[in-house]
Amino acid sequence: MTSLTRTESDRREEMMNEGHLGKASVAEIQGVVRFEEEVFDNLTNRLLRELRGAAQRRTLNVSQLEHALQTATRAMNAGADDRYVVAALLHDIGDSLAPTNHGDIAAAILRPFVDDRTWWVVKHHPVFQAQYYYPLLGQVWAPPAAILEHEFAADTQEFCERYDEPAFSETFTAKSLEYFEPVLRRVLAHPINVPPGM
Repeated sequence: MTSLTRTESDRREEMMNEGHLGKASVAEIQGVVRFEEEVFDNLTNRLLRELRGAAQRRTLNVSQLEHALQTATRAMNAGADDRYVVAALLHDIGDSLAPTNHGDIAAAILRPFVDDRTWWVVKHHPVFQAQYYYPLLGQVWAPPAAILEHEFAADTQEFCERYDEPAFSETFTAKSLEYFEPVLRRVLAHPINVPPGM
């Protein structure tokens, strides 16, 4: 008859096979940290590739890249700081992966690099942007009160009204992606909002 009692080493091996990080060796954890650092270091290059790819996707009468460049240029022309300009450039970066919640994706990417207000604006801009096209679809724009009454709701309304909504122009002259690349690199090289313990 086989014993049902497992030894501690059997249990540990089983946990490791199931992927329990707490049972990994120091060398294995250091490997994970190095991987995360490489991902972080290469973030700007990956975002630039995604933006370049957006030149092939249309949004209304301009490409998604042109929309991003117009939004960022309008924010820059209005005197916004570099972090806000980068947020404007990347506000739709998740659109090709998750159109219905792309604000969440863009906000998650930007979180370490922007303040709470800018993060909230990017996260919720799709809700406020909907006010411009819902009536055309015969829908009523009625966001939850918690969003409309939030302390950053007016900032999000301003972002959509001044920068996002007008950024589908066929005549507006936007700065190029090459123009914004150094700004993007500067901002992404200096996180300001890293979670505790990271």
